[in-house]
Amino acid sequence: MHKLIKWVIDKENTGWDLSLERIEKAMKELGNPQLTYKTIHIAGTNGKGSTAAFLNNILVESKKKVGLYTSPHLIKLNERYKINNKDIEETTLIKYIQKIKDLNVELSGFEIMTAIAFLYFKDQKVDYAVIEVGLGGRCDATNILQPIATAITNISLEHTKWLGKTIEAISEEKAGIIKKDIPIYTGENNQIIKNTAKICKAPYTLCPPTNFPLSLKGDFQKSNASIALEIAKQLEIDTTTIKKGLKTTIWPARLQYLEKNIILDSAHNPEAMEFLKEYLDTIKYKNLTIIFSCMEDKDYKKMVKRLPKHDRLIVTKIQSPRAIDPELLLEHLPKADYIEDPIDAYKKARAQLKKDDLLLICGSIYLAGEVLSI
Repeated sequence: MHKLIKWVIDKENTGWDLSLERIEKAMKELGNPQLTYKTIHIAGTNGKGSTAAFLNNILVESKKKVGLYTSPHLIKLNERYKINNKDIEETTLIKYIQKIKDLNVELSGFEIMTAIAFLYFKDQKVDYAVIEVGLGGRCDATNILQPIATAITNISLEHTKWLGKTIEAISEEKAGIIKKDIPIYTGENNQIIKNTAKICKAPYTLCPPTNFPLSLKGDFQKSNASIALEIAKQLEIDTTTIKKGLKTTIWPARLQYLEKNIILDSAHNPEAMEFLKEYLDTIKYKNLTIIFSCMEDKDYKKMVKRLPKHDRLIVTKIQSPRAIDPELLLEHLPKADYIEDPIDAYKKARAQLKKDDLLLICGSIYLAGEVLSI
């Protein structure tokens, strides 16, 4: 890994510092590149990445030049920056990191990553940029946009250290991306979102789950896709193109089949675990083995309670400074096996799979990235 890429990732791993002052100053020095193209801003607890991916692919299918900025990445930092589904080249990324580093502004890791996206998309002269919120919304570094549309997906308790300890508090933070007179699309029937839209005079659309065929598995994706669909309609994209975009979207580690009986999923909070269980109820298998780990800031006690019913559980350790201590998990999962290295855990579990068995890897996008790396 190049030293500059490691530098920015290390800065992000030190934590979050929610504020707009630093990123606003940095962007001002660069001429506010984020205001030079049309943007769609997407927040939510679960599903915002999938919604962004759906919308991005619809726009690409409509022959537009589209930037997509999402987080976190699975394997390489480059994945966060796409133009028409192609990751930024590493040499180009390094140049942008150096350019942001040279600014006379001290930025957090995520602010640096966001500044790169804004500048890269300007230099590439994109028609649209689909921008995913990193954390919350109101004070997230991405919230200096003047978007043509905003979207809020599912809302549940997560990142309570930064966003508040109630659904109401978290809803307020996510509703902070709603802008005056700018349409807001949501799959969440949430009174705070409605009230904020009314105050901002922002046209409000509650999006019912779509029945269009989707490439991504799970009924919960119907709500994510419906938001992308309704925004695409606002942009006057025809139905045929919308359907094709939804049916060909690729978004790794979301109920992704690595093999016919091995599923990789990035479910990383209690509600996402419920979505995962609902999907498993729709498929047939004999014995279920789960490989599980998560990050230390997650509600791991509720997550382990909501794990799908299984025949074997393997706890492992994610190679990240923010990973949970496996001992904490094992206190709540006394019957689980412990295999420290995720790759070793995967290889051993895979070798023991029988024809009608199922292997599920879940708990964190970082765990998914480690498995995908091989």
